[in-house]
Amino acid sequence: MTYTSITIQLPEALSQAIAARANADQIGENSLILNVLADAFGISPSISPAISEAIQPQRTQLEEQIAELIGQLTEMQTSDRLSLTNLRQIADLKQVVDSLLETERSVLAPSPESPEDSSPSQRLQQQSADLATLITEHNSQQAIVLNQILSGIPDLIFVQDRLGRYTYVNPAGARAFECERNYLIGKTCEDLHLSADLTTLLNNQHRQVFISGQPLSGEITIPTTTASRDYEYIFNPIRGMQGDISTAVFVARDITERKQTEIALRESEEKYRNLFESATDSIFIVDAVTHELLEVNWVASILLGYTRRELFSIPFSEISLPLDTARRASLLRDLENFGSIVFEHVYRCKDGREIPVEVSSRVIEYENRLAILNFVRDITARKRAETYLRESEEKLRIALEAAQLGIWDTELTTGRITWSPNLETMFGFVPGEFDGSYETFLSHLHPNDRDYVQQAVSTAIKRQEDYDIEFRVVWSNGTVRWIASKGKAFYNEAGKPIRMAGINLDITNRKRAEELIHKSHQEFAQQSTELDRIDREILNSSQALSDEPDENSPLSSLKAIWKSVEIQRRRYRDLFNAVFDIYLVVNSSGVIQEASQAATVLFASKLDGLVGTTCYRLVFEQDRPALKAQFDELRQVKQPGVLELKFQPLKGNSFSARITVSAAYSSTEEVISFCLLIQGASIRELNGTENASIN
Repeated sequence: MTYTSITIQLPEALSQAIAARANADQIGENSLILNVLADAFGISPSISPAISEAIQPQRTQLEEQIAELIGQLTEMQTSDRLSLTNLRQIADLKQVVDSLLETERSVLAPSPESPEDSSPSQRLQQQSADLATLITEHNSQQAIVLNQILSGIPDLIFVQDRLGRYTYVNPAGARAFECERNYLIGKTCEDLHLSADLTTLLNNQHRQVFISGQPLSGEITIPTTTASRDYEYIFNPIRGMQGDISTAVFVARDITERKQTEIALRESEEKYRNLFESATDSIFIVDAVTHELLEVNWVASILLGYTRRELFSIPFSEISLPLDTARRASLLRDLENFGSIVFEHVYRCKDGREIPVEVSSRVIEYENRLAILNFVRDITARKRAETYLRESEEKLRIALEAAQLGIWDTELTTGRITWSPNLETMFGFVPGEFDGSYETFLSHLHPNDRDYVQQAVSTAIKRQEDYDIEFRVVWSNGTVRWIASKGKAFYNEAGKPIRMAGINLDITNRKRAEELIHKSHQEFAQQSTELDRIDREILNSSQALSDEPDENSPLSSLKAIWKSVEIQRRRYRDLFNAVFDIYLVVNSSGVIQEASQAATVLFASKLDGLVGTTCYRLVFEQDRPALKAQFDELRQVKQPGVLELKFQPLKGNSFSARITVSAAYSSTEEVISFCLLIQGASIRELNGTENASIN
């Protein structure tokens, strides 16, 4: 039947009378007015009390079912195993059920009207039928709404009866078993052809829920044709009107991704722990506020001599020595500004030893607190190496200064030159004055040697040969000095030259000595020629004169001249022996005419054993052509030459040496003799050897 709402205004007295009558009849004012109007027009006002009593059990049962459903939804809502989305969906479902309950109560209220021409029994029968129709319609509507809501939930939902048959399955549950929803209705776990273990687990859980009446939860894995999926589930009993358990609902949420994330996290933690423990550096994690030691690896324990338990039981300040206030403030400021710092410090071991360490610190978040991660490396060996390097550099500096050697290094890509301080002195600079440019270097070379030096550098780089030349430098005050330079180029993986390095030696004194010996050799050679002529004259004259000439005879004069010549020869020989270490004077055919005392020691022979011997005999066979070629070149060019030869002494071991070869010429420009000055092996190198005993 249909109801219409109207509004009427009544006088105050009439309103009070209606209120008093309604109170006396114990009915509502609206019902009283409705009954009076219905009697006036001959219409039945409402359902009789008998009808209300007839429908009351159905009403009570419906209310209990709705209340039970609301309770179960509330319980599901408070479960921490459901996602936020599921909780929101359940809250919506609860709201819908609440509205349905309110609707049911209004529907089951007594009817205000009934057919006027029906008997009381007929009206009761009609109203009962109408009520049953309404209940059926509303129950159907409620089922539709619930089904729509549960269909939208991504979790798996199964409802089973006492026999284990599925009475309801949402779409997500059907998809999990890869079948249609209708196929699952009425089936049991055995009908789904699941694995024996999974079937046993589900049946046991179902049995325990109906026996204990308590919800159960856990995790299961459901296999599919492509891959298995992991689920977290809760199995809840549903009680009927009499408190008995008629059905149970199984709700499962897919946690495959979460499980994979947990596995990845565990693997990551294991890797982190492995890296943490296998790190070669000591690692300390310290609370940024309290300076409490939060974590430490076993390398740190070994370094300091503590066990891990001991390290956690002592203040970190006992390990890390205190910093002075200014340095500590500076480090903290840099850590705050840049997030990480590296500094050197000192740590104290358990046995009291203090070791130098390099600390790399950075700010991190560790276990929901601000912490400082310290990587600590023992630099004792490095400190020793640095000390040794400083000492070695100092020794090298002293050695270079004593030997008058300088070190140079050139970056070929930029032309930048680096010199040692004593090399700057060789070029006439004050230490630190050289600007490192290639142009400045060239400007201090002798004008006649600049092209020669640049060509030698280019040739050494191009041919990948050692660089070994001699050149002159001119100081700012006009002084000319001779420099011997040796070095080599270095190349990258592509074969491109990137730098060149070597040493320089001031050979000014040697060059002056070479000039002196060359001049002395020239004079000695000319004097020797003249003395040989006088010797022949004396010999011829002595044969022509008597054995006992008087003091005024020509023979006596010649003998006096001969004696003077011998004195001159000894002077030249003494000069050579005093000034030069090792030299040989050979005639144009290579026969040795003179030798220094050092040469006799070097070649393990007495003077008379060398004089008259060909110089080629002292040189290895493969080097003889080079020596002969140098002799031939000196016949054409009056310029001393330099050779690297391998010598074979008359006794003892062979050796390699650098020699300077010069020539003495007659007035007709013919070669009188050659002088070989051996520079690579001096008499000092032979002290203490068996050769040094030769007189």
